[in-house]
Amino acid sequence: MRLARLTLSGFKSFADRTEFNFDEPIIGVVGPNGCGKSNVVDAVKWVLGERSAKSLRGSAMQDVIFAGSVARKPMGMAEVTLTFENPRLAAPRPESLIDTDPASILPDDEPAEETVAVAAGLDGETEDELRLATSENALVDRGRVRDRRLPVDTDEVGVTRRLYADGRSEYLINGRKCRLRDIKELFLDTGVGTNAYSIIEQGKVDAMLLANPMERRSILEEAAGVAKFRQRKIEAARKLDAAERNLVQVREQLANTERRLRIVRGQAEKARRFRELDERRRDLRIAIVLDQSHEYEERLAGLTSRLTAVEAERRELAETLQGLEEAKQTAEIERHRVQQAQHELEQERLGAQGRLDQARQRIELVGRHRSEAEAAIAEETRRIGELEVRVEEMRRDLAEVEARIDEAASESAAAERDLAEATERRRTLDGRRADVARTHAEAQESAAEADRARIRAESSARGLEDRELGLQDRLRRLEEKARPFARDLDQHRMQRNASRVRSLVVLDRIAVVDRRLGAEESRIAALDEQRSDLATRL
Repeated sequence: MRLARLTLSGFKSFADRTEFNFDEPIIGVVGPNGCGKSNVVDAVKWVLGERSAKSLRGSAMQDVIFAGSVARKPMGMAEVTLTFENPRLAAPRPESLIDTDPASILPDDEPAEETVAVAAGLDGETEDELRLATSENALVDRGRVRDRRLPVDTDEVGVTRRLYADGRSEYLINGRKCRLRDIKELFLDTGVGTNAYSIIEQGKVDAMLLANPMERRSILEEAAGVAKFRQRKIEAARKLDAAERNLVQVREQLANTERRLRIVRGQAEKARRFRELDERRRDLRIAIVLDQSHEYEERLAGLTSRLTAVEAERRELAETLQGLEEAKQTAEIERHRVQQAQHELEQERLGAQGRLDQARQRIELVGRHRSEAEAAIAEETRRIGELEVRVEEMRRDLAEVEARIDEAASESAAAERDLAEATERRRTLDGRRADVARTHAEAQESAAEADRARIRAESSARGLEDRELGLQDRLRRLEEKARPFARDLDQHRMQRNASRVRSLVVLDRIAVVDRRLGAEESRIAALDEQRSDLATRL
């Protein structure tokens, strides 16, 4: 059995799905600080069932989910899968080494369903966990799978753990849901686990060396395969304690049941006595009802004769009332007809009155409209006269404008000719200006070169003056030795005079260049003024 690969998705810094293939005997994960090397070890511990957030370097278990970054949103789930190779063994494990679950050893007279209930009481497991544990196709079955290192009949065993952002957690073996207990059962006696010797973290070696004898014994038992049996012993003792507690509870429930049975027996006796008395009461009530029925029949016969006389009198009164109702209905119909005729006459009177009022209003409105029309006719007559005068004036103005348009046309033609000539002159001036600009640029370049030469000459002159001062100092110190070096001194003086002459020549050239530069600037200023005049004229 060996670890084949590790797959992470959404776990801490591994936002994308990442797969580590362990295809060599020794694999190293190398990288700078903060690249996620420790997260690989945390992922292995987490998928093996680590439930301490502090051991995973976090404050809560949800901290293992990728929390997002500037460019990515946080993930909603973290998933880690460990895939182990599970080849077949050369020889199957002996029967004595096959693990036996104490809960599976049942008495002959105890049914399986009650056993499942007792197991639920012992372990406190949920119904789904019991279904997973008691299924015929259990994921981890050491009694059925004896020829493989891991008790799962597949060539590869994938152990997966998922954690959602809402706190829900899932464990899977080969894609099927299981319990954390199944995962621990899967890796018993293999040295793989959260606290086993297969994972040695930073400081673990030091802790193993400094551990007390009991802690060191647990590590050695895990390596020797004894921890599995010790774990099963602890589990069996826990189940026996739970069974003892259940037995005490059953005895208490039995005593309560016997006490309730005595109470129920007394209640049953009372119920039987009540049934007898109730039957007697029912018989007495029937006898009383029969006596009352005979008495009521006799009274009914007397009342029937009286009812016949009253019914005949009622029929007579009903006939009289019907005649009065018919007369009333006839009178109501006549009164309604008269009211309707009165309403129609009133409507006709109101309609005639409205038409009369409308006619009066229309007469008044026509009178107002007539006076307004006469005033408007007078106003329109006056405006027509004024418009005729304005039309005459506009005719005269139109003649003048046409004459001015002819003059403007002739002036426009002359202006166009002038514009063409000015455009030609401007083109010529632009060419001359470009030549002047090139000459100016060359003059500027010459001036710059002269400046640089002047600066170099001044620097050389200053250097020579400094050197002359040094030589004079040296001359004062070495007056006694001056004669052997008189020839050198004459040469230095000649060099100094030559440097002064060269500096004077350079200064003269600088003055000449400055004068030329001033002349060119004056010329450029004149050309600019001429260009401005031409632009204004254009």
